[in-house]
Amino acid sequence: MLAEDSFVVNPNGRVAVVPLFLMEKLASGAGADTHDWRYATIMSNGSLIAVTGGKGSANVKFCAECHATLADDQDGPFVVPEALRAGFP
Repeated sequence: MLAEDSFVVNPNGRVAVVPLFLMEKLASGAGADTHDWRYATIMSNGSLIAVTGGKGSANVKFCAECHATLADDQDGPFVVPEALRAGFP
């Protein structure tokens, strides 16, 4: 499972938390239309906004469509080129 937190900075400079984006790799053949990935968004209080094949699934359909444009060897996740990654000690 992959999780990506997100936030926005409002024009007045205040930071606001927005949904957590989740990707879960499913068993082979479990989701042909999503290349076997389940996409979901949840709020910081844990409430579910949308999940592939469930509540609000139309709201995460674009996730699968966008990730499907990647090369087959990436299997869905976007990868930051190594030259652009932050180093960790």
